[in-house]
Amino acid sequence: MQKDYDKILFDHYQRVAKLNGLAGTCSMEDPYIRESETNFFLKEIDRFCAQNTGAPLTLLDVGCGNGYLLNRIRERFPEIKLLGLEFVPELFELALSRAITNCTLALGDARELSFFPSNVDLIVTERSVINVMNRQDQLLLLQNIASTLRPDGLYIQVESYREPLDLLNQARREMVITDEIEESGHNLYLSENIIAPMAQMGLVEVEATYPPNYLSTHFYVSRVFHKAVLPKGGKVKYSLFAEFFREALPAAVGNFSPILFRVFKKS
Repeated sequence: MQKDYDKILFDHYQRVAKLNGLAGTCSMEDPYIRESETNFFLKEIDRFCAQNTGAPLTLLDVGCGNGYLLNRIRERFPEIKLLGLEFVPELFELALSRAITNCTLALGDARELSFFPSNVDLIVTERSVINVMNRQDQLLLLQNIASTLRPDGLYIQVESYREPLDLLNQARREMVITDEIEESGHNLYLSENIIAPMAQMGLVEVEATYPPNYLSTHFYVSRVFHKAVLPKGGKVKYSLFAEFFREALPAAVGNFSPILFRVFKKS
């Protein structure tokens, strides 16, 4: 199912694969965000496993990239059957090179249900739905996820939403920061109005181990506060200043993180 925007995606991730290889920064340069996302997935999987003892569980990573998250899940949960679906050949080959045990990887298109297995217990996406740069195609992908999950299975989602991005840019304008943070050229952020169609698909949002806005404090400190006080010649990213205030303040203050942590149960 070739789409006009596919070339943008391929060009971006071919460069990413070449520059980052197997590193965790392959799809997220900010190490704090990547580690927070990983910990969120691990906590949700752990909670699900505790509530679903007995038969071995199956987990599918849709848009598994270079296999970093699958590898972390394998280290923590050796008994889970892992599946990964990846669209970009260069990332797929990197994931294959990890030789993750009890893990089946497929090169395919998440917009096509034929690439999905059936009756999966857990499905995760980590900023991969936003790589589908068409609203109808995003809904199609989400419908494929709903169709693949078994009843009472979980879809654990880490995706970017437009509403917090708008609020983050409002906060920047208040501090006379004139350049706005925009969606990356290979992304189309989701919107809160997608939650109702997801519920109609049978994906009903439930309370997660982390609040959805868990990264909000980090985004405000690193993208607003730090930027507002940064002296000429100061460190632009990942500074001790930002680290200090992120650790000094509680997480999940406000709604300034475009990246939200959400969990949906298949009804």
